[in-house]
Amino acid sequence: MNDHSIINKVPFKVSARTARLIGRENIATSKGAIIELVKNGYDADSSLSIVYFDNFYSALHKEISNEHFQILVNKGISKELLLKVYKASETGYLLKEEVEESFKSELKKQLGKQAVLYIIDSGEGMTQHIIRNNWMIIGTDNKAINVFTKAGRVKAGAKGIGRFALDKLGSKCEMITVFNPVNHDKDIDIDGNETNFTGYNWRVDWEDFEGDFKTIDSVNAELTGFRPESLREELLKCFPEEFFNKLKSERDFKFGTILKISDLRETWDEYFVDQVYSDLEVLVPPKETGEFEIYLFSTLTPEKHGEVYSSICDDFDYKIVASADENQNVKIKVYRNEYDVELIDPDLFKREAMKVTPFTREDFVKGYWETSKTFSQLLPGYSQIDEDKVFNDIGVFDFSFYFLKRTYSTPDANRFFYKKFMSNNRKDWLDKFGGVKLFRDNF
Repeated sequence: MNDHSIINKVPFKVSARTARLIGRENIATSKGAIIELVKNGYDADSSLSIVYFDNFYSALHKEISNEHFQILVNKGISKELLLKVYKASETGYLLKEEVEESFKSELKKQLGKQAVLYIIDSGEGMTQHIIRNNWMIIGTDNKAINVFTKAGRVKAGAKGIGRFALDKLGSKCEMITVFNPVNHDKDIDIDGNETNFTGYNWRVDWEDFEGDFKTIDSVNAELTGFRPESLREELLKCFPEEFFNKLKSERDFKFGTILKISDLRETWDEYFVDQVYSDLEVLVPPKETGEFEIYLFSTLTPEKHGEVYSSICDDFDYKIVASADENQNVKIKVYRNEYDVELIDPDLFKREAMKVTPFTREDFVKGYWETSKTFSQLLPGYSQIDEDKVFNDIGVFDFSFYFLKRTYSTPDANRFFYKKFMSNNRKDWLDKFGGVKLFRDNF
């Protein structure tokens, strides 16, 4: 006889701190967290994503104006501490040449807390139902099940850990989202009632996850509904009108999402902002694919950044662009940019070998030639030994290949009629973008 009986079903629980640590393990660096949030904008069918560092007042400047000094005091920076690091001048305040390191370190720490990071998109926004059932559920399988966005994009963000990217970046986060009612189901609250809101304000303090015996279901975010005219209305509360003039495509911002992250965990000075820009350059899809723009702005260096350009290169010797269709046919276009044709002796093109395509003078002047091949022609004999039918699995793809010399000697340039180029510029581009970059679904 079994003396044991099941008294009750006991649910598993996850401590709030453990859930937080799991999320952090999936996002290794702050730069990676920013990239993850940029991808969320892509998944929301936005035409762009904007990374905006409001970091002017978080830097230790060598000289500040009287107005700057007062703004820091109004922001809660100790006036006494400021005067230990700065000395009054005729035009404002100058950084003292000799400052006790502990004072300077403390001021840097307090200034760092003033920085705010915004990540903005002009996508579909989120309803209350989506916020509660997708955004707020850790490790949701929504992106795994619903692979495509409404516009047909393949979703790029990590599956259900994007909100932990916010935690990686700062202690506090506020999200303002204005949703497109046309592309969303009716907005439903927690009781199943239809709401009349057009936007939501979501706030969380990640430090609430800390504490003994605290489980994940005991931590709450604040969610408030409101009725804005557009996301642009909310953006104008944070940014001046001229902010929109820096954007090429989307300026209306009827719908979309603003993420405001404060109490940042890193010091985002010029050096680290430059690193983010470089990482985004590698992330952004080549211009051949289009459809998604990334911008980075910093109030510390307002003229330095802007649109993040991809690895596209106009200074090449040769470029091959190929496009394969579903029937294993490949259209190939070869661009030839190595020679200064005007310097080549016209008699060279009278030779028999130079009278056939793609070696005629007309071909050289045009700058490119085209051809078409099948997979089998490109890899002769492979189809006969292809027992696994690999060709059938390759599918549709586009391919761009650049060839460019890092440098050349003057005798070679004169002998072969090379076009002149700046070696340093090519070296910089090759150091950053050289190698193989595989873009799948624009990332």
